[in-house]
Amino acid sequence: MAHVTGDSRTWIYQLVKRYNKWGTKSLGDGRRHNQGQEAILTDLQQAQLWQVLCEKSPDGGLWNGRQVADWLSDIMSGSIGLV
Repeated sequence: MAHVTGDSRTWIYQLVKRYNKWGTKSLGDGRRHNQGQEAILTDLQQAQLWQVLCEKSPDGGLWNGRQVADWLSDIMSGSIGLV
């Protein structure tokens, strides 16, 4: 079965276990019920970020992740880490 679906044997066993415990409702994609985390930036901060990104970066080139994180750290008065 794992070969047919392209899923690992472990994942197939997990699906079977969930199906045996909760039935067909356990087989759907549950991500749609996950509302996610609250946004870190306010609407105003998002608008400011968008405006800044439309301009050149501080070094005159394109923005990179480190520069965006530094800019966000400045406006949020805290450290923003890169994931």
